[in-house]
Amino acid sequence: MKQVKSQLKDLYFEREWNKEEITEKMTETYCLQREQINDGCTVDECVKEWPFLGESFGLLQHFEQLVGIKLEIAIRQGFESKGLRLQRYFKS
Repeated sequence: MKQVKSQLKDLYFEREWNKEEITEKMTETYCLQREQINDGCTVDECVKEWPFLGESFGLLQHFEQLVGIKLEIAIRQGFESKGLRLQRYFKS
């Protein structure tokens, strides 16, 4: 798994990213990511070790694996169902 982590760091500095490959490798190394996060690494340390956690797609993928919710979809659905009410509230 540490080899895959190293591959992820190398991929981060490539000009074009293959998000499928990155997502697969991030999923494969999820337990290492959690171990470091749970051990109390700072945000800067985590992003240095796991650069794709500093990118929206990497962070969202990690979040989904952690809690089982596709955050972008949940937010979009929330705005669709509650957006008008929020607009009215902020206008009042």
